[in-house]
Amino acid sequence: MRQVRGVNFVRSQHTPYDNASDEELMTHYSQGDAAAFEVLYHRKKSALYRYFVRQRCQVALAEEFAHEVWLRVINARQSYLPAAKFTTYLFQIAHNCLVDHFRKLSTSHEIDCDEQFIDGVAGNNADDPEALAGNMQLQRALLRLIQELPAEQREVFILKEEANLSIEEIADVIAENPETVKSRMRYAVKKLKQGLQEYRNR
Repeated sequence: MRQVRGVNFVRSQHTPYDNASDEELMTHYSQGDAAAFEVLYHRKKSALYRYFVRQRCQVALAEEFAHEVWLRVINARQSYLPAAKFTTYLFQIAHNCLVDHFRKLSTSHEIDCDEQFIDGVAGNNADDPEALAGNMQLQRALLRLIQELPAEQREVFILKEEANLSIEEIADVIAENPETVKSRMRYAVKKLKQGLQEYRNR
């Protein structure tokens, strides 16, 4: 994954900020402390990258988007106010990055389901849906099912699973009301369950 210019990402084993909240880290960074940003970056980089990959972006494009998001965070650091969770703030920028990109394009990207894609989206969290699935074939099936969701359903599902945002926070990210988010989430989960059941019954 691409690094962001101007920041040293070789982390020491422990830092004074290991127990700080994301919001505290970003506040320290907004005041000029690059070490705080380093910790924040390492906390969030994988989830942000997977967010873009699971939005049907090919690997190189996902890296480009993630790089752009971090640059936007860096450039806006002095105006940052901890009015909401940093994760919400970060994924609002990610959402806007996608919107800006697809406004410029009239066509969607091809689904990339090669080995690099599978490796790139494999998370380390024990509660990831694909980790719980228990085998690579089922992981592949689930990833394809997520990609096949309508874009609006896919995004709310990814924001919940990757960013661990609440319904209200997702609503803030995508500028919709919570009931709309709940509805999209229900449809997404229903389709994924049905798709996995069909896969198991083959």
